[in-house]
Amino acid sequence: MTGAGRGPWRWLALLLFGYVLARPVSNNHVLVPVLGLIGLLAAGTVLLSRRRLDAAFVPALLITFLFALVGLAAGPTNPGFTGAALVFVAAPLLWWTCAVAVDERTLRGLFTTAAVVTVFVGGTIALYVGQNTGALPALLPGWLLEQYGAGYGELAGSGLGGADYTEVRFYALSTLVATGPMWIASLFVTRDQLLPPWWLRAFAAAAATAGTLSGGRRAIALVLVLAPVILWVLRWAVTRTGVPTTPGRGGPLLLLGGLAGLLALVFDPGLLGRGVVGAALLSLSSFVTGRAFVGASAGEDQIRAHESDVLLEAWAESPVFGHGLGATISGYWRDPVEPWRWELQYHGLLLQTGVVGVLLVLFGAAATCAAVLRAVRARPELTPSLLVACTGAAGMLIGNASNPYLQAPGHVWAIFLPVAVANLMLRSAQRPPGADRDLHPAPVGAGVQHREGSAP
Repeated sequence: MTGAGRGPWRWLALLLFGYVLARPVSNNHVLVPVLGLIGLLAAGTVLLSRRRLDAAFVPALLITFLFALVGLAAGPTNPGFTGAALVFVAAPLLWWTCAVAVDERTLRGLFTTAAVVTVFVGGTIALYVGQNTGALPALLPGWLLEQYGAGYGELAGSGLGGADYTEVRFYALSTLVATGPMWIASLFVTRDQLLPPWWLRAFAAAAATAGTLSGGRRAIALVLVLAPVILWVLRWAVTRTGVPTTPGRGGPLLLLGGLAGLLALVFDPGLLGRGVVGAALLSLSSFVTGRAFVGASAGEDQIRAHESDVLLEAWAESPVFGHGLGATISGYWRDPVEPWRWELQYHGLLLQTGVVGVLLVLFGAAATCAAVLRAVRARPELTPSLLVACTGAAGMLIGNASNPYLQAPGHVWAIFLPVAVANLMLRSAQRPPGADRDLHPAPVGAGVQHREGSAP
């Protein structure tokens, strides 16, 4: 996500970002150099173009590395110390630099790249499931499936779980945790200068939905369902700042979708209890209400519930500062190679950094939200892009609660995309009249209206 200058450097930055989206995990022999080159491009852009972080984001920046310092200092001899340093120091440093480096044209290219890759990933997963079920001929080449570590399986439903659903292994499936909610949310906002055309956003949303439903990942299915709700909450927060927002084209889509869902439930009341969406809702209900886990995923849910108990018990032994980043639990692990990693990321952070770490995370989140709201007031015409990026970040944060997505640097971009958009909004609003913004004026009717005195 770099803002590498102009011409070929910008295209190189977009190609590298596209690779990160298309292959966010595995094959570190390629991914690590790609991330390193992105960092070099971003750092070079910051130095040569004199880009800088707006003062509103400085508290969040400091808290990011203060959290890492406190967590690492609490356990310098922990087995996972080096891995934790990479996750909590190197990865944030990379993406903070990228967030500062981007300009308007690069951001517009990043959104378009994300949409194109989403179409590729979601469509490929749907085709893969189709050819495994016999609904489609074998269209995907074997070398592509091998590169993505593709695997196919079926989960048998039982009780309230109802019918079977498929579950696939595909390295890029986790990208949909952020891009799926992004493009679904984008259907409910008007287009501004940064977002791709509506048809491409709709195509990306459809591909993400198809890939998620056929891929069988409950966390992704849940965030897709929640995407309109997340957007509504974000829009409500924006309107509280006094900046109006427009409903966009998504209003009719939401109404039609709601009516279709209602009719489906009338004719088939057990619909929510089947498939990957039903499994996700059942799992969430069990966690919230404490009822017994049922259905095809009951075994996985029981393992996570046990993991939650173990992590909380271990945290209680050192509740204030925790056991340090990279700490392990004697006699318990989910990964024998890296026993400091667990599915329940937030429970794990509580264990490793204690109450102090949690407070730092909350302070950092509050500081980031305050800066984002200032950005809305600075350049309200770019609010649609900011809402879309924030929805993607929220999707990644929600999915990370039950899956270790943010342990991989190739997923952290989703958290910093809103920072990049907001920082650009703040910095560009401070430029003198007539300064080049690398953007054409917004088309008539796109986004919200300019406030008097705001930058064009």
